[in-house]
Amino acid sequence: MRNGGRRWRWAALATATGVVLLWTFRENCLRAVGGLLDASSAPEACEALFVLSGAPIDRGQHAAKLFHAGIAPVLVCTGELPHATVQKICALDYTEAHSTRHVLLECGVKPAAVRILGVGTSTREECKALVEYAKKNGWKKVGVVSSLFHTRRIARTVSPLAQAAGLTVKVFGAPSLDFDERQWWRSENGLIFVNNEYVKLFYYAFGG
Repeated sequence: MRNGGRRWRWAALATATGVVLLWTFRENCLRAVGGLLDASSAPEACEALFVLSGAPIDRGQHAAKLFHAGIAPVLVCTGELPHATVQKICALDYTEAHSTRHVLLECGVKPAAVRILGVGTSTREECKALVEYAKKNGWKKVGVVSSLFHTRRIARTVSPLAQAAGLTVKVFGAPSLDFDERQWWRSENGLIFVNNEYVKLFYYAFGG
């Protein structure tokens, strides 16, 4: 009984200490959780940039910034899913790739530098499509622009495809306009995004 009571007290003390430490360093822990999703590279010259669908304003503006900085002379917008709002209001066959193109043009990118690759309903499909498109055009090094917390899943998905094709792919993260990645837990949008990314990472990891 005496030993059992001692073990219980030590277990209770360890639990209490753990709770106190987690609470004290909670922001550092939460920031690290978000940081694990960031696998972006520092900008460097590429033959083209592929701008993935999903967040046309964030990704389009960042891609335009990279374009104007001379990172790449060509921007390729991917995604075949229709932009639901435009389709309903205007009755136009307007995809997410077209939405991204619109943002790029609004940011001063010349139309001749923008291409539409209307393929892909998921990250995996878009990664496959961009690798094939790069091979078709004879490019050896390209960049992919997407949301900062999306870059881990992109890197894991595109790396084996690029390696098999003899292609170098750099992933560039666009900061979100909806939340601050450094404090993602303070925003509903940040909470949803991080939760979704971890769910999708596990789904992709187990062959989903």
